[in-house]
Amino acid sequence: MWTNIDELLDVVAARIEEPLPEGRVVAVAHSGAHRTLATWLDEERIDTIVLVDALYGEMPKFREWLDSNAGRRLIDAAALTRRWSEQLHAALPDTLVFDRFPPPRAGKLRGARSARVVYVRSQHDHMRLVTGGIALPMLLRALQLPIVEDASRKAPIRAL
Repeated sequence: MWTNIDELLDVVAARIEEPLPEGRVVAVAHSGAHRTLATWLDEERIDTIVLVDALYGEMPKFREWLDSNAGRRLIDAAALTRRWSEQLHAALPDTLVFDRFPPPRAGKLRGARSARVVYVRSQHDHMRLVTGGIALPMLLRALQLPIVEDASRKAPIRAL
């Protein structure tokens, strides 16, 4: 468990032997990683959090984090954690809600890139969210990140 994001990023930079890009940080967490993210919520560098079935009762902390800066974003997909996600997003009226992930041929969550808060009620189970090859790419495409050179946002998404 990394309690300090700067230490984690220093280790990553040393291991890949390249400097990391400057600027904002997006933190993506699955399952129990919500415990690590909860310790990072005071980090100004993090401006977007993606919870992949990772909201186990830490709702007030994540709500405070989101409310403390209008430039922050929260993207949440829930299967096992739906109970807590439903409570959180009911209190966030600007949430863009998807009742399920669209089919792979859609390739993305339409409108999610421009939404500050996104919530997906997943039809994929807890592990398929990160191993199925459909949900995780769609969540990552919802980030407001530049296209990597020689890459396309239109590349097909398919089950692994």
